[in-house]
Amino acid sequence: MRRLLTTIVPIAALTCACVAITLADSCRADAINSWQGASASVNASGKQATDAGATASASTSGGYMATSFGSLGGPLTIGIGSGGSASASGNPDNLLQVTTSLTMAETGVLSAPISPSYPTQATASWNNDSLIVHAPAGVSLPSTVQLQFKIDLSPIAQISTGYGDSVVVGINGQDHYIQSNGLINSYGAYGGDGTVKLQAPQWYPGTDAPPHQTGTFTINLALHPDGVSDPFSVSLLNGQTVGPVDWTYMLSNKSSISLSLTAVTLPDGTSLTADGYGVSFASGLTLPEQPVPEPATFVVWGLLGAAALSVRHRVLTPRIGR
Repeated sequence: MRRLLTTIVPIAALTCACVAITLADSCRADAINSWQGASASVNASGKQATDAGATASASTSGGYMATSFGSLGGPLTIGIGSGGSASASGNPDNLLQVTTSLTMAETGVLSAPISPSYPTQATASWNNDSLIVHAPAGVSLPSTVQLQFKIDLSPIAQISTGYGDSVVVGINGQDHYIQSNGLINSYGAYGGDGTVKLQAPQWYPGTDAPPHQTGTFTINLALHPDGVSDPFSVSLLNGQTVGPVDWTYMLSNKSSISLSLTAVTLPDGTSLTADGYGVSFASGLTLPEQPVPEPATFVVWGLLGAAALSVRHRVLTPRIGR
């Protein structure tokens, strides 16, 4: 009987271990299967381009003739050109990027809508990815992890009156409007609902058009006992629309928005990899690079190490007469 128990107990323990490993592998496989890929789409001048896959990119451009009526009632023919590009790269430094451009001749005051008026829109998204975390030996998994993101907005405009420009950041299916009132300088005046924390814009001297502005936001994800997080999705939309207004239309406008993953941390901001955790994404998205210590830091650590070795040598070296 004792011999039988001696045989059965290790087998039972091994079976439980195998089941646990199988379940963990199954959950990680589910996380990989839940990854829905990247997508990109662009609409410009009545044309459309789309792409989807592990990464995605799309672009199109064109021009068309539209008509309207001037303030005195005379008919106007207006040449309009537009284009856009969108990409979802899988590179954390430039995970998503969308760019749109719209150009047209100066028209003066109009008394009727422009027709046809095709919207220009570029969208890129990263869909339903998950984080997979492996804890170091003897260390438990955290219950929550945090993803830190940065957006860069680079609008360039000459005459901005008369168009509707929109920038939307999508976070787990919810749209956060950064700009939607049609004025290029609303980047600095309006920050949507506050989810994306915008920094003050850097203005071109003598103009009201900010050349560059940054913003940040975070996503907290529950981490399950198998080391797989809840899924997350992010997207960018950049759109421009020529609509019926009573002011002078712009000459040209170009707007480029990008999104980067800057860090994967614990909720307190501590880097997971710096704490020894193994981290990967179900999509295969690479991790952002960790900050490299400044050269002066290496010098300090080198001096401290040399001092420690010197002290150890003095302690361990026998002295004459003792």
